[in-house]
Amino acid sequence: MLYSLSGSALSFLLCLACLSSTVTGAVTLVTDYDDYACPNTNAVIRCTTDTGQLVWTSGGNQAYSTSSSLNVPHSVGSFTVRLISKLGSTLESTAVINATSSNNGSTVICGDSFSAGGMTDTAVILLATIPSQPLNFINTTTTYDSVVLNWTTPTSLGGVAIDQYRVTISPSLQSSCPGQCMTTGNNTESLTITNLQYGVTYTITVAASNCAGIGQSQTLNVTITAIGKCLTDCHLCLHWSQEKTKIL
Repeated sequence: MLYSLSGSALSFLLCLACLSSTVTGAVTLVTDYDDYACPNTNAVIRCTTDTGQLVWTSGGNQAYSTSSSLNVPHSVGSFTVRLISKLGSTLESTAVINATSSNNGSTVICGDSFSAGGMTDTAVILLATIPSQPLNFINTTTTYDSVVLNWTTPTSLGGVAIDQYRVTISPSLQSSCPGQCMTTGNNTESLTITNLQYGVTYTITVAASNCAGIGQSQTLNVTITAIGKCLTDCHLCLHWSQEKTKIL
């Protein structure tokens, strides 16, 4: 993952930087990805300068990229830097910092001078959070043994894409969703559960998940009241408990 900065003095939440008012173009933070970092992943920030000097600062730690060989890692404190290209006085370097709770909200500064008064750009490391609960959770169709569930995207995604939704049903009995079901893809907002029993009230939940974990759930109670096929196909059909013994 690479963090970026685009435009003038704009404030973004993660991977994007907050442009210092003193920057005149000598230092540029470049990023190629999302606004948040997934917990316990490496946040990679790329920076270029045109002064022949480049210094990274995070907390009380500093690391330099000038005379070191290309692609040789230099670890200082909680982050690692390496020079990835050098053409005359133009340097391009990366800083890698692990996106952990202890680093959440920390700043990583790229500067073009070893002394005070140089130009700087600053990236703020913010961790992705779990999504809020899905919206508009309803059963659009109920048959004698199934329900069709639909919902819409949560208000808060937690800063990163939703990777799947988790659906649970209780009691699960012999349903097609024993324990829990996972729907893959952030555009999948529907699920059909079958093999349900007449007269039973089911408690069904849905929650979105992303790289930070499973978010808040939405709950729906559904009672199967539709008449089963046997009552329309037979003169008499009695159900005995869960064995579904038929007397014709």
